[in-house]
Amino acid sequence: MKLGPRDAVLVAPAVVAAIFVYLYALPNPTSDEWLLLRNAMILQRSDSLSGALGAMSFRIYDHPILVPALVYLPVAEVFNYDSRATIALTLLALFAVLVVFRLTITRSTASAFPVAVVLFSPAVYVPLLWGFQFTLGFSVAFAVMGLAVLHSARGLALRQWVRLSGGFALIGLGIGSSAGAAFALPAAAVMFLASDRLPRRERLLLAVISLALFVVAVAAFSGGAGRILDPIRTAFYVLDALGTAIVSAPIAIYEFGVNPRSLLGALIAVPALVAAGMAARNGQLASVALPLALFLFGIGAVAAIAMSREYLANWHLQYALPAICGAYGVAYALPKRRRAEMLPLAVIVGAFVMAVYGYGTAFTRHRADYQRYSGAVALYMKSYLAAPDMMKPYPPTGGWDFDAEMARFLIEKRNPLFRSD
Repeated sequence: MKLGPRDAVLVAPAVVAAIFVYLYALPNPTSDEWLLLRNAMILQRSDSLSGALGAMSFRIYDHPILVPALVYLPVAEVFNYDSRATIALTLLALFAVLVVFRLTITRSTASAFPVAVVLFSPAVYVPLLWGFQFTLGFSVAFAVMGLAVLHSARGLALRQWVRLSGGFALIGLGIGSSAGAAFALPAAAVMFLASDRLPRRERLLLAVISLALFVVAVAAFSGGAGRILDPIRTAFYVLDALGTAIVSAPIAIYEFGVNPRSLLGALIAVPALVAAGMAARNGQLASVALPLALFLFGIGAVAAIAMSREYLANWHLQYALPAICGAYGVAYALPKRRRAEMLPLAVIVGAFVMAVYGYGTAFTRHRADYQRYSGAVALYMKSYLAAPDMMKPYPPTGGWDFDAEMARFLIEKRNPLFRSD
């Protein structure tokens, strides 16, 4: 399947997202992005590359960030360390997910358009305002591309092993961007078992390899076992994430249960599971193998966040996006020979209509809360050299608080926030 001229319409939601960025995003790196900024400073002021690499940080809290940290260095330098350049990388990552979906799951531009509307919705507004969140964008995009490549394999001949290696490598790049991409591996195991493109023994082998790699990734990169082991809370957390990615919400949510957002999430998740069950009952599970893997990947990543965080942050919703798209894909790809088999897709499309509300609230209400925070941080940064003892308007970082050296570096690099000084 190839893209055609009609697919240009899929860019329309991305244009809306770009307008959102243009109107509301600020140029200064903020909070966790200062870690990447410090890496750039270390590299440029070190006498040896090996010494610089040894002093740089490629992990933040529970997550490896090797891939985005390396990408940041040339991109930030070219664009004067303007945070909007890294936000553009988030948009590119979302576009990559859309292209994969269009080429591998949908059969027309019209059927891919609802996915574009959800992927680029400013309901998930923090990644469109905070440059650091391209780390999660990369994590999702590489994992989705990896699953698509793995799904395209048709045997275990040498040429196919190259393709399979490439698929696992893409997921590895996702894990190297943020650890949540690891959940693409058990999703890949399910995809292999559901597929009919390989003999049964080969499918079992690849499923075992996928699960073994997942165990390695968890051992190497996770922050340990989840602290909040409450399956009911986790279920509502996941449903809330699915619904919130459609209609938006404040920056962080702390209470989870039956509410309009979780009910909307159920209108996405339940029909997807029903459609998968219909496919399995009819012996057609292979037809939904890839979108089912996308759904399970997103669900797994969000559930892991639920077990390790007391809150659901707006930027976490990036991992809900492949689950939402996968749910739509499962219902779409289900062969429809009876009217009942059309119902899951109708319900999910109906839920997607609420994205109109999400666009509206993001533009008019929720983004303002983050803007007030980011504006206060920008003022603090711009005033830092003259008043370094001001109260910090941001929560403590992991040891990379903004300081005078960073301020001078940004002035030297002509960051737009400091350009008038």
